[in-house]
Amino acid sequence: MHDLSPADIEGIRATVRDYYEGWYSADPERMRRCLHRRLLKRNVSRDGGGAWTLEDMSADDMVAATARRASQTPLPAYEIEVEDGHGRSASVRGSSVHYIDYLHLGKFEERWLIVSALWEDLR
Repeated sequence: MHDLSPADIEGIRATVRDYYEGWYSADPERMRRCLHRRLLKRNVSRDGGGAWTLEDMSADDMVAATARRASQTPLPAYEIEVEDGHGRSASVRGSSVHYIDYLHLGKFEERWLIVSALWEDLR
């Protein structure tokens, strides 16, 4: 449930499209423009000793990882579900054959940016 305008929904979807299409096309500038500079991206993973831990990535880490990728053609299918939102905050579930991302977005001026992400690797 949300009270977001159609323009906000489209802005959110455009931001998440930049995230997925930037990643899969190895376009670091497209990735950079959809992330807040203070992004915190996390994954629950095993550490070297086998214990569960959180792996953290910053916006700079994510942009650098995108730049190191090889472009994937054709672009894998992905889905964007705007789960909830109010005012300048939104929660989105994005998924592809490779990943599930639980994304939180904030609206800064008139631009929606991803501020946090918890993700799972499905491979």
